[in-house]
Amino acid sequence: MAGMTPNDGSVFGGGGSNAAFKKQLNKIYAWYTGGFILFVVVLGILEQMGMGRAMIGYVFLGATVCSTPVSV
Repeated sequence: MAGMTPNDGSVFGGGGSNAAFKKQLNKIYAWYTGGFILFVVVLGILEQMGMGRAMIGYVFLGATVCSTPVSV
């Protein structure tokens, strides 16, 4: 992501920018983990409502492929 570098180019990194980077990274990990848990819970609910095992697999595969970032 733009503006998210772990250090300022020096060997040991910058104190302030490194702390800000870690804070931002923790926030991203928290959102990703929460979203994944929510996704799995929704799939569980859909399974209880009668969605077939094959369709759940296709939804999981499709969500995985669609959520992968594309590098330019």
